Amino acid sequence: MPKCPHCEQDHDDLLHFCPVTGKPIELGARMVGQTLLGAYKVTEIMGGSSIGGVYKAVEEATGQVVTLKMLHPQLGRNTDISGRYLAEVERARDVSSENLGRILCVQKDETGAPIVVRSFLEGPSLAEIIEKYPNGMKPGAAVYLLQGLLAALDALHTREIVNGDLTPRDVFVVRGPSGEAILKLAEIGERHVKQALPPEEALKPANRPYRAPEQVRDGQTEAATDIFSAGVILYEMLTGRVPYPEGIPPAPERIPSFPEPSELRSDIQKPFDYTIRRALALHPRDRFKAPALFAEAVGSVIPAEPVAFADLVAGAVAAPAPSPPPGTGEALASPAPSPGRSAPPGTIEVPFEETKPGHDASLDDGRVL
Repeated sequence: MPKCPHCEQDHDDLLHFCPVTGKPIELGARMVGQTLLGAYKVTEIMGGSSIGGVYKAVEEATGQVVTLKMLHPQLGRNTDISGRYLAEVERARDVSSENLGRILCVQKDETGAPIVVRSFLEGPSLAEIIEKYPNGMKPGAAVYLLQGLLAALDALHTREIVNGDLTPRDVFVVRGPSGEAILKLAEIGERHVKQALPPEEALKPANRPYRAPEQVRDGQTEAATDIFSAGVILYEMLTGRVPYPEGIPPAPERIPSFPEPSELRSDIQKPFDYTIRRALALHPRDRFKAPALFAEAVGSVIPAEPVAFADLVAGAVAAPAPSPPPGTGEALASPAPSPGRSAPPGTIEVPFEETKPGHDASLDDGRVL
């Protein structure tokens, strides 16, 4: 292995803490080749952070390929965070949904490292799929994928499990038995792990556009938080962009509006804008009350069109080149309204009469949905 970053000496790959300084050593690629839990041989590193790694592994007894997520033993010593993480993943293990990755094993190894083993998802992430569609994908295909995601969330919410850290990188698309694309939500419990990361790593710029206002402002996570994140993903699948590229501001005087999908896509009708805006409502109480209701509302405006896995991966369900309908240029160019002015075309002024104890109502004044 490379020299220890703490003492610059060579240590055994099995050591997770520097024997000279006692500081934790990142898992990284040094875990490749090791057998964990006495059953799973790590064959490839797929990703990681300062407190863990995600690996491709093989169950030696059966030859089954799996995905193995190992958190550093240092996190295992934090019984509050690791306990909540493992408990939530264990609960999700019993949730049955075609759109959830199957969880095979949840436990700690002999070093105290939390390990989750799940079925290996052979296919690209939804983030990789979205990159193939810079102008968005066909509406029916986007709705089809969204409804798969919402089915997974609905199964979790029914068991009072909230994802709370939903991004397209945590969702995968696999080939179904008839060649159809099937969406699979992989990560569960990640929001607990983020509490152990340094702020600069936990809140990477790539994650910010998907975080709901209550997460940014109050650190609050609830079922409606997943609705917001799913709404962002739908908007991105349709337009190739996210509504808030820099994420929701942490302490804004005003949250600016964003272009309606119908302003960016001539093949999307105006009623669909309301559906997306309800999912992206700034207050959790104003969003859809359940993923199933969001799925129903979306499908009532744009019917889902099942898409073949090969077509989706090949970029074959792309939307036509953008050609905004007449009269929308002013809405796109108009600045966010200042106090005393009406909202520009294509935006909705929200009164925000209700406040919560300890809530700073000045942040809501004049904000645009």
